[in-house]
Amino acid sequence: MIIDSHSHWLPDEIISNAHFFHKGWGDIEAQARIMDEAGISKAVLTYPTSDAHLKLGSLKEVARIYNDNVSKIIKRYPKRFIGAAVLPVDEPENMLNELKRALDELGFKAGAGSLVDSGNRIRF
Repeated sequence: MIIDSHSHWLPDEIISNAHFFHKGWGDIEAQARIMDEAGISKAVLTYPTSDAHLKLGSLKEVARIYNDNVSKIIKRYPKRFIGAAVLPVDEPENMLNELKRALDELGFKAGAGSLVDSGNRIRF
């Protein structure tokens, strides 16, 4: 079994609020076909760095949108995709709450596979 441990996917709401992604980033069916062609059995879906939080208003909102949508994918394709929850790192309480929600309510197995931030907003 071959597992792609770092595969990106984005929901339309993130794509349409980021400056440098196109609709192809949200085509999970195409991603599954490409995996089949390459002999990849499973993929861990991770969040690529984006600036969507600037238009959506917060890292918390980006994490909610992404995790809710990935949850639908991992429930629809449990044998193909593993979700790595994205966490809003700018506020520790929100980060812990989203981790708990992802693990307890959304069906994620991986805690913090990736973090949402453009690099300069993290304050602890």
